[in-house]
Amino acid sequence: MLNDNIRLKNQIFNLILTEALKEDCTCELTALEEEIKKAEYTFSQKTEKFISAIIKRLKYSDSRSKIKKLLPKIGMVAASLIFCIAVFTNPKVNAFINDIIVKIFPNYNQYEFNSNNEITIDNFNYDIKPHYIPDGFRLTQCFYGLGTAELIYESEEESIIIMYGIADSIEFSIDNEHSEQIDITDNSKQFVLHKSEDISRPSNFIWTDSGYGFVITAQISEDEFVNIAKNIIIE
Repeated sequence: MLNDNIRLKNQIFNLILTEALKEDCTCELTALEEEIKKAEYTFSQKTEKFISAIIKRLKYSDSRSKIKKLLPKIGMVAASLIFCIAVFTNPKVNAFINDIIVKIFPNYNQYEFNSNNEITIDNFNYDIKPHYIPDGFRLTQCFYGLGTAELIYESEEESIIIMYGIADSIEFSIDNEHSEQIDITDNSKQFVLHKSEDISRPSNFIWTDSGYGFVITAQISEDEFVNIAKNIIIE
């Protein structure tokens, strides 16, 4: 009889604790959701849907058996969202350079490509290569992914890395505290050079062409960047 009473009390305690934890989780997530709405940030539509789905799944779960699994997730989601709010604050400037969208943040520039050209994984050209490379460099490595390609040219001491992919699928950031953005126009073609202030670090050269986004990373002159880009012919 005594054991039955103890077992019954434990069951009651577990039920009360579970409901309390569920209520606390709901309150925390509701507060977090409100903070996110108030905060200044920019997420892609896809990311916003993903975050919303996580919150709803955690917030409205009624299964007591899942409560222990959900608690650590809540902490991770909260930490991730707070991090995102801190990092993805609204940019000071949005600039459009041809099909390149530049978002300027305090410590970095974020680049996105915009193209109406219908390049897909099915018709992606993996054979794009430059018809000009500075003397002393030769192609040593190639890496290919779904809708991406990376070509590495090397000399005895330096390397030139050419990366390209489907323009609408590319987004990347470059430190703007140790480099200068230079907008270049050559024969009506527009490029962006992120020139490193440190001669020991490479610069980045960015442009779009025929639905592809390109980035060259190297320690070469502005003229050499332009010559390589002009001699990448997409057939």
